[in-house]
Formats: sequence, structure tokens, C-alpha cells
Amino acid sequence: MERFHAISSGHYIMVSTMLMGLGLLLMVGTAGSAIPVTIYPQFYSQAGRVKFETGRWSGHNGVDIDKYLQPNVDIGTHSGRWISADRGQEIFQKCTEDPKRPGYPDPTYFWVRRDAISQKYIHNINKYGRSPYRVISFNGLYWPDWMPKTTYGGKFPQNMDAASEFMLLFMEAVNGSAGGFPPLLEVYNEPGADYKYLHWDTVIAYHQAVAKKLKTKFPALKVGGPTNTGTSSHSDKDDFKIWKRLADFMNLSLTDLDFFSLHDYSHLKVAGGRYNFYGSNPARLGAFMDLVENYAHVKSGKDVPLVISEYGLTLIIGINDQKPSTFADWAYVYQHNAHMFTYLGYRDVIDSAIAFLISYTDLKGQASINYSLFERNGTERTVSDAFKFWKSFHDNQKFLRVDNAHDGSEKTIASHAVANVATREVTVLLHNYDKAQATVNLIFPNNWLKPSSATSTCFYRKLPNNVAVFQPNKTVHISHNQILLEPESSCFYSFKSGYNFGNAQTINEVKYYGAAVVVPIQNNTVNTQVGIPYLGNIKMARLRVAVSVKDRSSSTKPRTVSINGHVLTSYLFLSDAASQGFETTLWEVYEYNVPVAALKEHHNTVVFTFGHISGYVSSVAIIVGR
Repeated sequence: MERFHAISSGHYIMVSTMLMGLGLLLMVGTAGSAIPVTIYPQFYSQAGRVKFETGRWSGHNGVDIDKYLQPNVDIGTHSGRWISADRGQEIFQKCTEDPKRPGYPDPTYFWVRRDAISQKYIHNINKYGRSPYRVISFNGLYWPDWMPKTTYGGKFPQNMDAASEFMLLFMEAVNGSAGGFPPLLEVYNEPGADYKYLHWDTVIAYHQAVAKKLKTKFPALKVGGPTNTGTSSHSDKDDFKIWKRLADFMNLSLTDLDFFSLHDYSHLKVAGGRYNFYGSNPARLGAFMDLVENYAHVKSGKDVPLVISEYGLTLIIGINDQKPSTFADWAYVYQHNAHMFTYLGYRDVIDSAIAFLISYTDLKGQASINYSLFERNGTERTVSDAFKFWKSFHDNQKFLRVDNAHDGSEKTIASHAVANVATREVTVLLHNYDKAQATVNLIFPNNWLKPSSATSTCFYRKLPNNVAVFQPNKTVHISHNQILLEPESSCFYSFKSGYNFGNAQTINEVKYYGAAVVVPIQNNTVNTQVGIPYLGNIKMARLRVAVSVKDRSSSTKPRTVSINGHVLTSYLFLSDAASQGFETTLWEVYEYNVPVAALKEHHNTVVFTFGHISGYVSSVAIIVGR
């Protein structure tokens, strides 16, 4: 039995409902017109960050046992996050009361156990090294019976100072045994999931109490939160109800905390021979990050660092997750790469991103093995390709300026480029979000690079058997600067350029945000101001706006956009194809080309007009490159 359905590019794919393992059989239509990607021989810095900085992106969750240490090194990853530190060995629950200070933990309890607490962590740092991006996180509902609890839910301590003391004594024990500790601390992992036991005001107050106590003793320690999940995809729901709670937390983040942490997940649904991803995608995540940063600038005039301590694929619907699935294996790696391509475009505000992939766990049977990097015996699973794909990137590579066509279309191809100054090798990274093949036309202005061949590394799904294919270091011929990408694939192409980057310009990107966030569309119009303190030698400028509407049948696209009276017409919009109707709202991001001459020093008036819709402009930013 076969049926046809349209996909976002206007092509069609044929889907068979016969199951083979996971069992979607896809025949992909031919690629449409070539998508231009322009690469300049200029370095591109975001907030001073121009290098690839591998350690920010190569971490996975969990502290590893010894048998997985070398295998992780071999695939290019390290332990990036010590999860549930308070639950290991039930260390908090079994703590005894201080006989000299009723209601508080006994300091000797933690100190005498410091080596047992720290043993795995020590083995990890001895193998992986110490990292400025490593995170330690705690749960919030595991306390000894002798501690008085709140009447609301009966699981969280009444005395927040005493609860904070547990955290302090734990970190002192780790420091005493390991000679240091992870430099980033998340106070409470996913407190939103524990709403039955916690008022949100309690969550905020607890973060504040922990931050003050720990930073008094360890001023270099960075403390953050709220480590919620779902925020990147649902914050605009119900007139931004979730965001309003996060804004209360943001007020604390900008004073007592050092970073804002979140979990960023996509989901997979298979039904009737079709599949769709939903949850986080480039548009929704981009809209959320711009909202957070816009709010931070309104309140404090500066960025707030983001730590994405879990990301990737999580919920799978329509597949028996207790059976091995080659389709699920592909989906985990595909989503890992899809998220990474988005993160690299926001490296000015994302301090680090840690994949929710584990060396090995069978806590939930095959459902947990699905996101494990290895089998129990240390054999690599297909999911390990998520890190093997990125293994060859290193800190000597610098990002190059890459421009996409602002031709009114959806940005279905994510692109980046890096150059190694010493070897003059240029690497172009491409990710196809679409379910159809895509032809990419690489443009090198003034023919600064004339490629005839390249070394390619690709990850894609081979049809009709749904087998994930990781194909590294393949020599390919390049004709007319065009590259054919498989559906929903990730590739990078390395060229021997011969170009001397010794005197290359660096374009420095800076973002300037609007005067308000979550502005209601009233009378079909939104007006806002964006301040640019000085113009300087601006080489390029863009306007980015995020729009949310309740009615998914409506269009989020502004009818007109102007800046200081100059009408903007050239735009693109970030990929939102993953939503496919699973979200209750539309939350999309549009990016407009801005003529540099249209900008003014200090005050820039931006006006959006819309059709008859009910919704919000959640953030506005002018992005300039000098």
C-alpha cells in the first residue's frame, strides 16, 4: 500500500507502510534549483569568538566508568556533565544531622566520604583533562528524613540555608579529593517537572540561596539554572505563560547567577507510514534564544551566557522503543547534528552544549540503549557517529563569513565554513533539513577559491532499508561549485585552498536588541526602537524578528518591515519544517537584509505591519558586522 504526500520543498516522497525494522521506505524526488551559499575569505567573529573551540561542543552526559574512557576518546567526546550528583550513593539522603547544629548536615559525613564521592570524576579528568565547560548538576527532592519539609508536596526542605549547606559540603569534599570540581554548577535539574512539590517562587529562592553560599566560598564557581526542558519550543504557548515564569527567573539570573541553562529537545512521531520531527527546531530555538538575550539586554544591557546541558532527540512515538531500530539510530544522530548546526550560529551566547547521549545505560531497557554511544562491552553503536562526525574539527580552525540568499525562502540548508590558517585548508559544513535532495551552489566571490575536488565526510540515511551511513574522508569531484546533499543529511567538504589567510579581515558581529520583548500586535502594527551606540565601519547588517501567533492557519510573515522609514524587502526565514502542526502556535523567525545607509546612530525606529492576526513580536535584533 502506497501513498503520496507533499513536503515543504514542493517535491513529493512516496511512503510505503510496510515496516522493515522501523520500516519507512522512502523514494526521494530529484533536487530543485540550486541553493546559493556565499563564502568569503574573511574571518567571522561573534562576540570575540572566532575559533571552533572543540571543548564547547564535544561533551556528553554522565560521568564515565573506566571501560568507556578510551572508547570515548576514540570517537571524539568526553564526559561533559556530572548528572544527579546528589543521588549517587544516596549521598544526600543518607547524610546524618550535625550534632552541634540541629537541622543542618554533618560536615564530617561528607569529608570522610570525599574519595568515594570523587573517584569516578577523578578518573574522568585524568583521562579527559579538566574543562572550563564541564557541568555538575543536582536534583532537588532527595533529602534525609530528619530534615523538616515544606507542607506543599512534603519533599523539599523548609530551611533553604540548610539545603544549600549540603551543596557546599559536597563541593568542598570534591575539591578536597580531586583538587577542583566542574566549574559550572546547575542547582536543580528540571525543577519544572517537580511542580507537584515546588512553588516556582521556591525554585527561584533556592537558586539564590545556593548561589550566594557557594560563591562566597568558591568565587570562581559559576552557578546557573533553571535547567528546564521544553522551554525552547513551548515558551510562547498561552500568551507566553511559560516565558513569564522564566522572566522571573531571568531577573535572578542577571544578578545572582552566572548563566541561564536549558534543555533543548526534539521528538519523533511515526504514524501511518509517515514520520515527523517536532519540538525544537532552528526557528523555535532561535526565537527563544533571541527572547532570552533581548530580555537580558532590556534589563541589564548585556548578554546572558547560555548553557544547553542536554539536547538532541528524546521522545519517540509510534515505534516500539524496546526493540532495536536502525531508523531510531539514524534519528538520534540526525537530530544531534541538526542542533549543532544551529548552535554554531549562536556561538556568541551559547557558552557550551552537552548532548544527552550516554556512554551506556539500560536503565529503561532498549529505550535507554537507543541513546547509548556503546554496547555494554564497549563496541561502538551507530549513535557514536554523532561525535565521530565532528571529531576532525579543532581549535586551530577559524570561522569564515558565510552568507545565505535573502530570497524570501525558508532556510532549509544550514551552512558554516572554517579555515586553518597554517594549512590553508577550507572546510564547508552543510546540513539539509529537508526531506528532499538539495543542490547547493558554493559561491566564492572573485574566485578566491576554485575547487575541483574535495574530501567529504557525510552522514545520511540509506534507502530503502533505513540504514544510517557515516562516510568519512571520501574524495569527490566538484563540478561548477555544486554539491548534491542527500535528504536530511549532514556533510562537510575540505578544500586545499592555497589562499593566504595571514592578512584576512575579521568581521566582528554585534547584536543590538529592541526596547521591549513580547510586544502584542495591536491594530496590525508593532513599533519598536533599537539603539546602536555607534555606527563605525559597518560592512553588513541584518534585522531579525521573531513572531508568534496562536492561529496556525495564519501567516506570521510581516506585510511590511521598515527601519527609519526604509522599507526592507529581502528576507529569509529559519527552518520550521519540523513542527508540522504538532505545536499549538506558530513561532517563526525572519531575517532581513538591511542597507547600511539605513541605520542611524543611537535610535533606530523599526515598524512592522501585519495582516489581521492575533500574536506577538517576541524579539527584535539588528545584527551588524564591522
